[in-house]
Amino acid sequence: MDGLMSNRQAVALFGVLVLGVVYLLNRIRKPPRKLPPGPTGLPLLGNVFQLGKFPWLTFEPWKDKYGKYLHCSP
Repeated sequence: MDGLMSNRQAVALFGVLVLGVVYLLNRIRKPPRKLPPGPTGLPLLGNVFQLGKFPWLTFEPWKDKYGKYLHCSP
């Protein structure tokens, strides 16, 4: 095929571009969520590594630092 992409590749590329445009439009239109304060976590993993074996021992210092209501990602 003289340097042209196959139909399957073209459909895949089109799908990725459509998903990217939809994602960007949603990010632009929606305001950021208003969440209570809390510790920052890793992308996709959240605060899972900060909790440790006994998460309730981690929540006590977080309560003192961030207040009664806090946000952490699973």
